[in-house]
Amino acid sequence: MTEVNDTIKGHEVIESATMEEIHEVISATEAGVTEINATVIKYQQGIESVTMEGSDEVTSVTEASVKEFKATVIKGQQVI
Repeated sequence: MTEVNDTIKGHEVIESATMEEIHEVISATEAGVTEINATVIKYQQGIESVTMEGSDEVTSVTEASVKEFKATVIKGQQVI
């Protein structure tokens, strides 16, 4: 009977240890996913920021070019 009790206790210890390891793996996985999500969000914000800056620069250069072109046209009309 002692062997049966020892076997049952051994199974309980293994089950307990296995459950603890599963919880540790789940916890580590959740922490990793949270960290990955934070990193992805950070990079998305960085990309959006750079894209907006690039868009602003393109708009600015385009507006400057249009103004320069208009000035040249006006200057040309005055010559004619």
